[in-house]
Amino acid sequence: MLVIRNEQMQAFDRDQRRLFAKRVAEYLLQTIPSPGVHAGESSLVESVVQAIDEAEGMGIRAEWDLCLFSKYQVLFGPRFFERPGFEPVQALLQDASASWPVRLRRMDEWFRGREREPRAVSRPSEEQHPE
Repeated sequence: MLVIRNEQMQAFDRDQRRLFAKRVAEYLLQTIPSPGVHAGESSLVESVVQAIDEAEGMGIRAEWDLCLFSKYQVLFGPRFFERPGFEPVQALLQDASASWPVRLRRMDEWFRGREREPRAVSRPSEEQHPE
């Protein structure tokens, strides 16, 4: 009988997480027009890994939910939902009466609604380099 040691399972898990983060990064490169996202694929993968770690720490488990959370963390930075102006997002994410897919869908709808409003949400680069 084949016995898989815990170390082997952990290595397999790390490899699978890295592959998933790479797939998410590829998706983000295809779907986000922001030049900052296209700066470097390896740093983007690292940003996605950090976002996935944070999301999983919050209890988010489904792949699409992890992808959606990663998208906004890559765009707006770590713990983006705690930044000024993002209070509605924080409230949506803290709404324990809704499942994670519902919370993240609502968060995505909030951001999409804000995209229609000019300069409704500033990106970190805009704050650091005002026009």
